Amino acid sequence: ALDAPTAAFACVDFTIDAPAAGAIDGQIAPEALPPAVRGASPAAVNLAINVKLLNQAGTTVAVAPVTNAGKFLMNNIPPGAYQLAAVGDLAKPVDLTNVTVVGGSIIRPTLPPYVTFRRFDPVDGSACDNDDAAAAAISAKYAFSGQVSWGAARALDPAAPLLANQLLLNDLHRFRIPQTFGIYLSGVRVDNEFTAEAQSLSANPIVAMNFRIVANGAKLLDVNRPAPYVAAFNVGLLPAGRHKIYVAPVVQRGGSQVRQCPMEKEILVTDSPVNLTNVASRQENTLSNGFNPATGQYSFDRSLPPYRYSVPNQPTNYPYVGDLQSVVQAGARLSGNVSLSGACSITNASINGLIRAAGEFICNPTVDLRGGNNTCIVDPLNPGKTTYTINGKNICAPRIDKVRYEGYLFNFLDLVSVRLKIALRLDANVLLFSRFNPFASELYTSIFADARPTVNGSLRLNFLRVLRPHARLTADGVSWIQPRVTLNKGNPRVNLNGCAAAQLYLTLWLEGIIGPQYFALADRTECININTARQVQPLTPQQAAELGLDPGPRVFAAPTLASAPDGRMLSVVVEDTTPDAERAAPAIFARFWNPTTQSWSDAVTISGADRLVNDPVATFYGADGEQALVAWSQIELTPAELTALGNDLNAILAHQEIYFARWDGTRWLPPQRLTDDLAADGRATMAGDASGATLAWTRDADGDLATTLDSVIAVSDWNRAAFTWDAPTYLSAGDGAAVVTAAAQAAGAAPAAGMNYDVALDRKYYAGLDRSRTVVALTFDADGDFNTGSDRTVRIFQRDFDAVQVNPQPLPPKEWALVNPQPLPPRIQTPSIALDRGNLNAIKLAFVQSDAVDAQGGVAGIDEAGVVWSADIQRTIGGWQTSAAPLLDQGAAVRGEEPRVLSGPNGATSLVFRRFDAASPTASVGQIALSSGIIEGGRTTYGEPVALTNSAGAQQWMPAATLNPVTNALLVSSVRRTLTTGAASSSAPHEDEMTGAAHMTFVTAAADPVTALVIEDRGDPALESTLALDRIHAPVGATVQVTAHGRNLGRRAADVTVRFLRGAPGGGVQVGQVVIGAVAAGAAFSATLPVTVQMGDQPLYAVAVSTDNASSANDIATGNLAAMPAPIISAVDGENALANSLLVVLEQPAAEDLAGFRLLRSTGPDAPFVLAAEITEPLYLDLGLTAGATYCYRAQVYDTRGNLSPLSAPVCGASTFYRTFLPAVNR
Repeated sequence: ALDAPTAAFACVDFTIDAPAAGAIDGQIAPEALPPAVRGASPAAVNLAINVKLLNQAGTTVAVAPVTNAGKFLMNNIPPGAYQLAAVGDLAKPVDLTNVTVVGGSIIRPTLPPYVTFRRFDPVDGSACDNDDAAAAAISAKYAFSGQVSWGAARALDPAAPLLANQLLLNDLHRFRIPQTFGIYLSGVRVDNEFTAEAQSLSANPIVAMNFRIVANGAKLLDVNRPAPYVAAFNVGLLPAGRHKIYVAPVVQRGGSQVRQCPMEKEILVTDSPVNLTNVASRQENTLSNGFNPATGQYSFDRSLPPYRYSVPNQPTNYPYVGDLQSVVQAGARLSGNVSLSGACSITNASINGLIRAAGEFICNPTVDLRGGNNTCIVDPLNPGKTTYTINGKNICAPRIDKVRYEGYLFNFLDLVSVRLKIALRLDANVLLFSRFNPFASELYTSIFADARPTVNGSLRLNFLRVLRPHARLTADGVSWIQPRVTLNKGNPRVNLNGCAAAQLYLTLWLEGIIGPQYFALADRTECININTARQVQPLTPQQAAELGLDPGPRVFAAPTLASAPDGRMLSVVVEDTTPDAERAAPAIFARFWNPTTQSWSDAVTISGADRLVNDPVATFYGADGEQALVAWSQIELTPAELTALGNDLNAILAHQEIYFARWDGTRWLPPQRLTDDLAADGRATMAGDASGATLAWTRDADGDLATTLDSVIAVSDWNRAAFTWDAPTYLSAGDGAAVVTAAAQAAGAAPAAGMNYDVALDRKYYAGLDRSRTVVALTFDADGDFNTGSDRTVRIFQRDFDAVQVNPQPLPPKEWALVNPQPLPPRIQTPSIALDRGNLNAIKLAFVQSDAVDAQGGVAGIDEAGVVWSADIQRTIGGWQTSAAPLLDQGAAVRGEEPRVLSGPNGATSLVFRRFDAASPTASVGQIALSSGIIEGGRTTYGEPVALTNSAGAQQWMPAATLNPVTNALLVSSVRRTLTTGAASSSAPHEDEMTGAAHMTFVTAAADPVTALVIEDRGDPALESTLALDRIHAPVGATVQVTAHGRNLGRRAADVTVRFLRGAPGGGVQVGQVVIGAVAAGAAFSATLPVTVQMGDQPLYAVAVSTDNASSANDIATGNLAAMPAPIISAVDGENALANSLLVVLEQPAAEDLAGFRLLRSTGPDAPFVLAAEITEPLYLDLGLTAGATYCYRAQVYDTRGNLSPLSAPVCGASTFYRTFLPAVNR
């Protein structure tokens, strides 16, 4: 039984029989028969009369003789709609009679006569009659073949028979198929032959048949043809539209030939796509393939010549950015075929071109204008119905990096020659808008090529050594072009819009010492009919404000972090004590992190606020980290003294000294001055351990920033007994390294020449050896020129204190020894260094490599961020061995600045840095990222970086980091600054969207707040929130490949299994799982499972499961096998619609098992929407609207089971306003 649980089904062959033929047993009305035959033998055949069966195009498909009684019989007639025409000698004219043949049935029609009366010829207005003769039928040699054509249409498009029937038989389309021959294409030669049939009604003989073809009021044909009444005419000469052929018998009446009243029939003509190449004339346009008489099909294949547009007309050579010319060259190819029935196939409709933006090659795309739909039905009465629309299709979106300028910019404050490099990083976007109507000779294309440079956030620079300048290059340049080409019949138009602009501004800040310096590097715009230029010059603050340039922070927070052995952490930042005053009053503030309460203490000021302070550093020291030290740079000038010195940076920095303050376990002691001379001291770094602390900074020995080979690294150790710093030792990596003690310097010794700066250090105590080791990393430049790079590298010094616990006062230290960690790449700087906590002979190093701007290895002082590198350095029997590599993300080098490398108590290493790249729109302006160390073969490498911040509309900079030695949790601090211009400022600022198991707190509440993140030392497998399906809305029973994509966002490797469940998160039934295995920190993973579609709603989700998971908030990805994406309304068009109507064009979503659309209408986007129609085709003509009114539409798709998709976005349009004029009538 079929209702049994185990009902068996079997497949059997079956045959569908063709419908049975029908028959016509008809009768001509007796009064239409000549009187001479009415009394004759009724069954005898009258050789002067017959009846013809005409198909929908007027072609004869059967002929039957007529008896004297007017009877006729036709057998084996296929079902369908026909007309019967009586031909021959009759007493009265007989009209065409419509009949419908039903399979297996006999119909019995009567052909009645019609009453003749005096009429007027519709062509010339002359009086006429049908007293002597009438035309019985008109046929054409080349006409569509009725029902037979539906098979051809079906081969082109399964929906074509239905559409053809709707088009050709429905009176709503304002014509009847018996009144036309089919559809012809204008401009394509078809030498057609029109044949007329006659009815003779009197003794006056028919001498000819007059053929007239009238188009738009003009007679294109007016000929008389004798029997068999055939006239030839090239219908390709007819313009698009509805035209008529008139056929009238010409009889000999006495001595005159008299034209009888005509029979008329429509000739429907639509424009051919080939007319796009000849839009200015209506002359014949013959195709080599043209019309095939054997098949009754037109074929066309035309290539339109390419148009080329450029803005500006010639390549540019703007200052610093070079060529910003944009070029769009576009041509088109159109090919396909059309049958006389109206079924058409567009086999090729494409735009091909060449696009350059900002002087760079973007792409040479070929775009299919058909949107994947190659079948259509031609409607000559509504040619706009066959329209292919593309709204904003992304043709290509390449990312281009290319150096546009490299050279000397200026001599900064007459101290340092600054070299500038501008790398044009184009995020190009090419969009195509197109409306292509092949049968209205219309091709409208609009190609919008837009290329905008990536806007970087602020950068921290190095060219002053003892003070870190900050710069922001605001590249608001744009290069775009928008050609609009409209090829319409007789009206080709080209509209061109475009601009090539370069607004490039440089802002330099000196941490409050000197006000912002603004420079207009390029400010030039060339648009259509616009050409403005401004000479490159410095800008005043007022001009900068008018341009919206970034005024810079009031203070540079420069956060620093330190951690104590018991888990306490210290945050030190620069804050403005008078945020509402005209001038900032910065001071150093300290806060402690309480591991018990998991909160920050209240801030304590540890410096004065009457001097400029910057670049604080901090550390804990002692066996339990019971004491802490903070050091910073301070300019010993009052605000008035600072103002008086103006821009004399040498004089100002001669008063920059190193200060420090100590936490004695209960309170912060008053600040003390460490240096006191006329040399510039700054950019300090510090580290402490159980045995003490070490401080290092950069010192400009002669106090003249213009000389660079005398800058050295000063190193001082904390004297725990005296609670002060020992006399410094000076390090220089020049001439194989030189170490000069303070005493030696006093005796006249000088460090070796060289530029030493960018110092970093680490210090760790190894209890098992009772030894404290200190390492110092610095950037060394042999020639002291910031604009050369091949001689710039990173050097490392190391030194040990032995027997620390035997004698709390350190024994005389061993000499500093130079570690030569080779091989290292050239052009490197800004090092960060960490000693391995578990291995005395292992050093972790990170640095940034600048790009070379010339063949000699030159670099730019102002440049985009370089490539982040790491190095694993180990001492072996044979010496120091180095393994160095750039940081990669999916195979691409990662760009960034200010790396911070940290070594944890368990040997794990973390690399925190500020990232610049296209990882996300916000990453392009600088965000904080983390890469976790991976130990392979005894060496440390780093996994792909994970974003720690994703601040919309803001950059994150000045990163600091420390590791909690108790929990090994990573604490990261940075400064969030809202951008006033640039790519990332396009979206309003929001709270940071955190990635991974990181908890953010705001340490300060200033305009540029300092934020802190805590990242646990765990794995954190996370899934993208949406499952990927290889089939969208597949039918019931289909198999869908469901994929969950994820990444380990934690700091440790994690074993991952992905489970798939039907239902909503938190419940459901598991359908399978995929065991991934071990996933390294930062590594991506994916899991795919085949799932069968069932009935009803089909929610499912995946969950990442791991024994080491720092956060469960990012473990789940969801999807729905039954979900249908909303359709897109691509156009609401009043131009191509009828009066008081709108043509709504939809795009079907990429989903399966869809049945149709629901279209809803309203009078405004916020007004209630009501159902307007349910349709199965993506076109709808909404009739009966108010002329000139605006209507809005939303759409849904529904499937074969009646399920509905979400609503599309509303799209509005105004119906065309027509004014109707009634003719005046004189009576």
